[in-house]
Amino acid sequence: MHIYCPTDCIGHENGPHHPESPDRLKRLLDLFKRDYAANLMPNPAPISLHECPSIHDKSYFSNLIKIATALTHSHSTLTSHQIDSDTALSQGSLGALEQCLGVITHASQTLIDQESQCIFCSMRPPGHHAEHDKAMGFCFINWAFLAAILLGQSNKKRVVIIDFDVHHGNGTDDLTRRHCKAGHDNIAYASLHESPLFPDTGLNNSTEKYTDHILNIPYAPYTKGNAFHDLWDQHIIPFVKAHNADYIILSAGFDAHTDDPLSTAQLSEDDFERLTYSICQLDLPILSILEGGYNLDALENSVTAHLDALLDM
Repeated sequence: MHIYCPTDCIGHENGPHHPESPDRLKRLLDLFKRDYAANLMPNPAPISLHECPSIHDKSYFSNLIKIATALTHSHSTLTSHQIDSDTALSQGSLGALEQCLGVITHASQTLIDQESQCIFCSMRPPGHHAEHDKAMGFCFINWAFLAAILLGQSNKKRVVIIDFDVHHGNGTDDLTRRHCKAGHDNIAYASLHESPLFPDTGLNNSTEKYTDHILNIPYAPYTKGNAFHDLWDQHIIPFVKAHNADYIILSAGFDAHTDDPLSTAQLSEDDFERLTYSICQLDLPILSILEGGYNLDALENSVTAHLDALLDM
C-alpha cells in the first residue's frame, strides 16, 4: 500500500474556526510518520492547473486559476477570496491544488502500471462536492472523478466510484451524469449518505435517467452501524459487482463517525474497518481519496482502521 500526504495542502486555509482546517492533515501526517512510515511515499511533483484534464467547465476553471494565482502572488492585504459561506481560496490554495493534481495523476498512473494494488491519498481541499461549473462544500476540483477519467482512459477500463462520506457527493453525481450523457459508459458512481443533510441532494433516483450508472442510497439521521452495513451489503457491493469494475475509487469521508460535528450518523472506526474489508474482498485495485472527517480524534482512529484493512489486501 502506498500513502501520499502532500504537505503543500497544509497551506490551504478556509478561515478561522473552520472545520476543514490544516490540522486535519497535520494530524494524519503525524499518524503516517509514526505508524505507516514504510508506506508513506515521497510527494510527487506538483502539476500546473493549466495541465489539468478538462472535467470542469472552462470558464469556471479559468476563473479558479485566475483567483488562486492572484492570491498567491498578492502583495496586498488580500489573503482570501470567499466562494460561498463555507468555501474559500487563500494564498496557499494554488499550491495545495497543484500538489493534489500531482498526487492524483501519479497515483492513477501507479495503479495503471500495477506498481501498487492500493493507494490512499490524504489531501485537501476535498473534492466530491465540486460540480461541473461550481465550487462548494469546501471543494474546488473533483479529485475522485478526475482519477476515474485518468484510470478509465487506460484501455477503456471500467471504474466505480464509491462514496461513503456522510454527505452526498453531488459533484461526482453531476459529473458522472454528464459523462453518461456524452455517450460514455465506463464510469459509475454509488453513494451511501445521510439525508436530510447538506447538500440536500442524492435522494433515491430510481425514476431518473442514467440510474444504471448512478446509485444514491440515503439513510436517516442517527443511523447506526448495523443499519448502515445492511444498506451497504444490499446495495453498494452488488452495484460494484454488476459493473464489472477494473478499478475502485473511494471517496473516503469519515464524517459519519458518531463524534463528528457535521452529522448525526453514529458509525465507529470499527464500521469503517468493516466496510473497507468488504471492498477489499472484491480483489480490485483501490484508489482511496480523503474527503470529510472533522473531529481530529475520530478522523485519526477511522483512517487507522481504514488503512489497517487495506494493508490486509
